[in-house]
Amino acid sequence: MRLLSDHDEDEEAGEAGGGGGRGGLNSSSSFSPPLYARRAESLSLDLDRLSASVEGLETLLRQRTERPLFDEVEAEEGEADAMTREVQRGVREAHSELGRMTAAAAALRGGLEARLAGNMARALTERLKEIMERFGSAQTLHLKRESDHHDARVQLFFFCKCV
Repeated sequence: MRLLSDHDEDEEAGEAGGGGGRGGLNSSSSFSPPLYARRAESLSLDLDRLSASVEGLETLLRQRTERPLFDEVEAEEGEADAMTREVQRGVREAHSELGRMTAAAAALRGGLEARLAGNMARALTERLKEIMERFGSAQTLHLKRESDHHDARVQLFFFCKCV
């Protein structure tokens, strides 16, 4: 009878699970994904929340500017400002986390894992870029509509004054 060492147990578990020895995907039930994968998952969830916040802000800004007289409602203005600050904070945090992810991916020395980490970072960067573009477009459109409404009110004021 032969006693198994920890190393032998790991090899047997890898063979039984169909993985390639130590660290195979099916090698044990206590498999823990690498740090970059956990970071990518966390950042992806953060980007989902950020995208939902941008969507809510777009809706709020559209509602404010689609009123016939563009009535100012203090509560909506405060809510829009708070949502804008929240989105800006989320973008800053996501950007810094992406920087850490990219640096960690660059620190990996070649191989499939480095390529996978780099691809994940690039995909999340593209997603953040799309969110930022939507946010910028919503802000620009809102400012243009606000300016157009202001110009219309000024013209109406001068027209009423002249008559």
